[in-house]
Amino acid sequence: AISLGCWALAKQICGLQLHDAFVASYVSDGRLARWGLHGQSGSADPEAAKQRLLKLLKVEASAQWQWRRFCEEQGAADAAQTFSENLVAEFLERQGAGQLPEVQMASAKSLAQLDELRKTDASAAWHWGQHCSQKAMGIANPKRVPGRVVLEFLDSYAAGAYEPLQ
Repeated sequence: AISLGCWALAKQICGLQLHDAFVASYVSDGRLARWGLHGQSGSADPEAAKQRLLKLLKVEASAQWQWRRFCEEQGAADAAQTFSENLVAEFLERQGAGQLPEVQMASAKSLAQLDELRKTDASAAWHWGQHCSQKAMGIANPKRVPGRVVLEFLDSYAAGAYEPLQ
């Protein structure tokens, strides 16, 4: 593992570009190096940039939300699945510079409530999928959507906003 001091020096010398908060949370135990996310966010190689994005989407819970929101704001919601070269490069640059909005993920308590509800009520599972289609850009994994999306569903379900399925 490298220290944050070493990270700052490497960042300065090599021009490394990752959001400092992301680095601070992962540098101390060496995960950054194991995931291969160290290095420049911009690249002349579109395939390498795409692979960096795919790794980021896999390891950073909020990245999938940020990526889809970014594509939607660029008027290219379909590009979230096709990985347009220009969008990937711009997203990685903005994400690396910390220019994307922070995403507050759901708490462990909210996730446990949702999991229990979906396990015990088949209609809740179906309604969760519909909720995600409308409110979460189709992201159905509750660990990958903002906490407000999970809480909104739980509150609406508790208030009886959803009809039971037959």
